Amino acid sequence: MSARRISAVEALFWGAVLAAGAAVAIWPPHTVDGPAHLLGAVVLTEHHEPLYAQLYRLNWFPTPNLGGSLLLAGLVKPVGLRAAETMVQIACVVGLPLALRYAIRALRPEQGWLGLAALPFAFNYLYFYGFYSFCLGLVGCLSAVGLALRAAPAWRPARTAALAATLTATWFLHLVPFALGVLFLGAQVVVGPRRVRTLVAGTAAAVPGIALTLAYAAHTAQGSGPTWNAPPGLLVGLVSLHTPLVTYSHWENVVGVGLALALLTVAICTRTSEGRGARPVAVAGGAATLLYLAAPDSLGVDFGLINDRLSLFPILFGLLWLAARPIPPRAAFTLAGASLAALVALVAIRVPTLRHEDRLADEYARAAQFLRPGTTLVALRFAEFGPDAGRNGHWDPLRHLSSRLAAGLHAVDVGHYEAEFDYFPTQFRPGTDPRRMIDPSLLGLPAVPPYVQLGAANPPVEFVLLIGAENVRSGPAAAALAATRAELAKNYTRRGATRPSGLVEVWQHN
Repeated sequence: MSARRISAVEALFWGAVLAAGAAVAIWPPHTVDGPAHLLGAVVLTEHHEPLYAQLYRLNWFPTPNLGGSLLLAGLVKPVGLRAAETMVQIACVVGLPLALRYAIRALRPEQGWLGLAALPFAFNYLYFYGFYSFCLGLVGCLSAVGLALRAAPAWRPARTAALAATLTATWFLHLVPFALGVLFLGAQVVVGPRRVRTLVAGTAAAVPGIALTLAYAAHTAQGSGPTWNAPPGLLVGLVSLHTPLVTYSHWENVVGVGLALALLTVAICTRTSEGRGARPVAVAGGAATLLYLAAPDSLGVDFGLINDRLSLFPILFGLLWLAARPIPPRAAFTLAGASLAALVALVAIRVPTLRHEDRLADEYARAAQFLRPGTTLVALRFAEFGPDAGRNGHWDPLRHLSSRLAAGLHAVDVGHYEAEFDYFPTQFRPGTDPRRMIDPSLLGLPAVPPYVQLGAANPPVEFVLLIGAENVRSGPAAAALAATRAELAKNYTRRGATRPSGLVEVWQHN
């Protein structure tokens, strides 16, 4: 490729990445779990406040997610809640194509611009779910792959140390990307050059993260029996790109299938010798696919969406394998063009839902006028507001917005889900855990309609938010809403409801 063409495609790469980052900066999406992460960050930075010190304990035992929590906590105080979350969202979106570019350039420097093929997958299903630590872990995993490709076959001590540091940092973001980074090192041992030296150096680089994994496994008491999804359905979800991409609308399936066909076409048109350096990438991609098909989807309420997380790695390894081959210019432009076209199409399809979520979140935020700082609150949902995309039934942009209210008021959200899991550093104290008092199983509060024992809270929850009451017409939800209002009328006073739709109805303890 000529120098002028290389300059042009490099400009295309940087232009696309910067445009994606700017789009998030201008219009940051509301995610499902993002508000809970913001409240956790506030508790970390303001734990000296009496209410937080009374109800929360800080767990500094090394755990996955600790890195993401500390990053958000470090941003919240200087830039504010919304800006801090937006900066993390931008890092997830911009970091993935940069990390893929870094890995590609380890094998074929002139094709690093094809890292833009990762852009549609930066806006993946779990990104909009608010799994920021995991999305940053994807960046860490690909960065570790790029380091490992550069380190082989010499494996100098400095690069081995850099790889160890990168893998360890990835572990502190999420365990799954760390495990897939180690899987890639295993692929290098099997089919890469200097296998004995690779085994020694790769083991040395992985040891810190493996030791942390063993320590955490011995420390945690969470997790339960596994549940599996059927492999045929998983395979269809992967090859159609439904599992990694589809978030808001069934129409996204059309884009996913179209992008999958384009990637397959490029792969068929470039059936040339892949070179020894790309063989570990191909083996890692195959192993990641088998792991995705064989792994359980959950280990109880504590560890879920495992298949959804794993679905991204066959794709990312596949993109790296494609871009690391001697790909003809026409095929390269097809790959880049299909990726950018898919991204634009996904944006166009998602815009109406994103606008609707903005309106819901804006009205939800108006409930703050009825609340007081430094208090406790709980949100009870009587209607679902999730998109119709055939995905997780728990997807609801309002599910954790009560945590966003609490974060802004330095209050406590009784439904703060981070506070119940030991892979986050902010946890409710066992003796004063308000969530366990009203919802011992942890299953009642997320349900729609909820089943909780508000009277069991001691001291009482100061504010109760009824979500979606105006959407309830009949059936079990209507009966549960009437019973809840009757119970609240004994000890609570109705403060008001948000406008224009009455989305949030607020009750205050007498």
